[in-house]
Amino acid sequence: MKRGFKNITGVILVCISSLLLQCSQQDKAAQNNSPSVIPKPTTVAYSSGYFTIDKNTTIAINSEELAEAANYLTNMIAEASSFAPEIKKQNGNEEHHTIVLQLVKQTGNEQNNKEAYSLKVTTDQVIISASGSSGIFYGIQTLRQLLPAAIEVKNKKTESWQVPVLSIEDNPQFAWRGMHLDVSRHFFSVEFVKTFI
Repeated sequence: MKRGFKNITGVILVCISSLLLQCSQQDKAAQNNSPSVIPKPTTVAYSSGYFTIDKNTTIAINSEELAEAANYLTNMIAEASSFAPEIKKQNGNEEHHTIVLQLVKQTGNEQNNKEAYSLKVTTDQVIISASGSSGIFYGIQTLRQLLPAAIEVKNKKTESWQVPVLSIEDNPQFAWRGMHLDVSRHFFSVEFVKTFI
C-alpha cells in the first residue's frame, strides 16, 4: 500500500513539474514581442523602433508594372484609415514617410524566383524589393501581417499605424503553392467557395 502511494505521488510530482516548466516557457514566448509572420520568412532581423504610416505617408514605385500592387496597398490602408497614401513615381529622393515598392535585378539563387522579396523597415521608410510583381505582392502581404490586427477592420477611423523596424529576406521553399478546402465536414456557401478560389 505504501509503495503504491509513493509511486502515485511521484507521478503527480513529475506531472506538476512538467506543467510548471511548460507554463514558464510559454510566458517567455509571450514576453517576446517579435511579430510572427506566416509562412515563416527565410531570414528576419529585428531592431528597435517603429515606422509610422499616417496621412503624410506616400507610396513610391519605380515601375508602372507595380501600379496594381501600389493601388492594392493604398486601398488596404484607406479602408481602415482616415487617409489614403498618395502613389508617386520613385525619384530617388524619398526619405521620410515613404513606402517604396521597387523592382530590382536579383542575383544568385533568387535570380529566377519572381516570388522572392526583401522587406526593410526603418523609422523613415519601408522598402519592398523584388524581381517581379508577385514578389512585391508577397512583400505587401508580409507588411500586412506586421500591422496591428485592426487593419482588417474597415472603419476608416484610424489615423496612424505602426510597423516594427526589421529586415526580412524571403523566398518560397517550394516551386508551387497549394490550399485545401474541406467542404465535406465544413459546409460553405457558393459565394465563399468562389471567393476562396
